[in-house]
Amino acid sequence: MKLYQLHKKYLFNTVTIFTTIGLLFIGIIFSFSLIHPFLNRTLRWMNRVYLSQNFEQAYFSFVKMISICFSSYLFGSAFTQNHDNYYLVLIGNVSKIKYFYTKIVAIALQILEVISVLFLNYILIQYSFNQWYIISGDIFLSFVVVYLLSIIYGLLSIIVICPTHSIYSLIIIFGIYLTTEIIVDYDVNTKFIKCMALFFPTTYYKNQKFFLEYGYFQLLIILILYSFIGYLVYRNKE
Repeated sequence: MKLYQLHKKYLFNTVTIFTTIGLLFIGIIFSFSLIHPFLNRTLRWMNRVYLSQNFEQAYFSFVKMISICFSSYLFGSAFTQNHDNYYLVLIGNVSKIKYFYTKIVAIALQILEVISVLFLNYILIQYSFNQWYIISGDIFLSFVVVYLLSIIYGLLSIIVICPTHSIYSLIIIFGIYLTTEIIVDYDVNTKFIKCMALFFPTTYYKNQKFFLEYGYFQLLIILILYSFIGYLVYRNKE
């Protein structure tokens, strides 16, 4: 517990706090712009299905994008030299593997808090402006998937950051994410999509629902694999 508190003290500085607040503020403002708050009640009722589905798809895609980018930044910056040098104080008292994984947990919990707030914002907006809206288990599951994707890309950031020692290496992660989204949205090549999704999973929208190419179990396998690789890279870094 003390180690977790130490991670929070060093990781969640003023910059991170303001970044988190800014992220949530943007998410809330964006959700209001999507819901058309000043639309006539009659028109809203007539177009209720379209408005609700359009809001769900756009908001979910937006949350996925900002969550993955935020997670990549948070994980990546946490393992740069400037934010990781406090391990020197703990040498001899805490094993490297314990230090690494407790740090991962501390960051993952921070990301969970952010996504939880964005999820609650989604529910409040839907029930405030679309009184006929009925929440389903699918939307909850969709946000769980966003959370797992965020952690996966965050772990990828560690794998890239540790050997390069540069925060600018995150450009590689952002590039991979954007490439994956583009080829899925434009259906560039089915075989290429399957290959990319095997290592860089993402969601796609079909029949008013979000899907994964290889299902939910794959996310857990990828998460465990990348956390193990991340630890090996971190353990052997200079």
